[in-house]
Amino acid sequence: MFKAHRVALFAVVLPAAATIGCQKHVELRINNLHAEPITVELRAPGIGWENLGPIPSAGMLKYDLKIDNDDLPAQCSASDGKQKLDFMVTKETDSPQYIDFKPWGPPLMRDKHTKVHEKVDVKIKKVPIRTEEVIE
Repeated sequence: MFKAHRVALFAVVLPAAATIGCQKHVELRINNLHAEPITVELRAPGIGWENLGPIPSAGMLKYDLKIDNDDLPAQCSASDGKQKLDFMVTKETDSPQYIDFKPWGPPLMRDKHTKVHEKVDVKIKKVPIRTEEVIE
């Protein structure tokens, strides 16, 4: 009786244990910094191009990227239809990784330790101001 249970247990546990550690998991947090919604597509080994769906303005989407260890290092891409970001996933890639789609420049990939310093030039034009006197 106990031998049959052990065999059944090993039949279930061994295949599950064999798959542990065979994939690299990286959580992607994709941020939309545009004033309008964007639709993001992701390309990675084993999945091709996958539509991740729309992200609302100033919104974020979380995606668990799984890549087989045999495919590492893996060349991946993320696109909003207008701009594309190519990035590499290795065994050392930290999780989570952040991808920022910005209206003022190319997409940026960063981790939680990355400090972003961006310079924005603002030009102010002189506009004539018309004044009128109102008598009541």
